[in-house]
Amino acid sequence: MGSVTLLNVIVDELKLETGDTTKDGLFTISPVACVGCCSLAPVIMINEETYGGLTPPEGPQDPQGLSRRSKAN
Repeated sequence: MGSVTLLNVIVDELKLETGDTTKDGLFTISPVACVGCCSLAPVIMINEETYGGLTPPEGPQDPQGLSRRSKAN
């Protein structure tokens, strides 16, 4: 699976378009060309943490779980 597929899964799960931010302000979808982790691709970055080697089942679950964790901090 590539980055475009992962992006589509996350956009569908969060019900956002590229460049949009969730109503609670926790997530903004911002595709970038490079984050310097080709060996982990496809990756997402949330705050300063990088999550790599993602597959479609992990894509939608990660933002949900990370959202709950972000609210706790």
